[in-house]
Amino acid sequence: MILVDMIGAKDLKLERENKYSAKWLNDIIWSTAKTLGQGAVFEDAETQIEDDHQPFFEAGVPASDLIDLNDYPEWHNMTCCDDLDHVSARSLQIVGDVIVAAVPQIEKHIVQ
Repeated sequence: MILVDMIGAKDLKLERENKYSAKWLNDIIWSTAKTLGQGAVFEDAETQIEDDHQPFFEAGVPASDLIDLNDYPEWHNMTCCDDLDHVSARSLQIVGDVIVAAVPQIEKHIVQ
């Protein structure tokens, strides 16, 4: 299970969630990102966060949480600023490309 959450910031930075995420799954995602030249977005720093992926992980489902925890003023802001004008298509593309490219390696790991 890959939770994709808060990935629309123009200055997207993703840290590895390491408490409720499968290490092997994060390793595949982050190595794929580096292979695609996206190491600046998928940072090597680690963090811990309770998020929607946690129940899956606790139930034995390999999970990873891709979330940008940096300051994003429009986040859940109930004003006119919380709209698609503040979402970066480039950031969405980067994350989508990394996930799609990682799928064959994820599948290979699961089948082993």
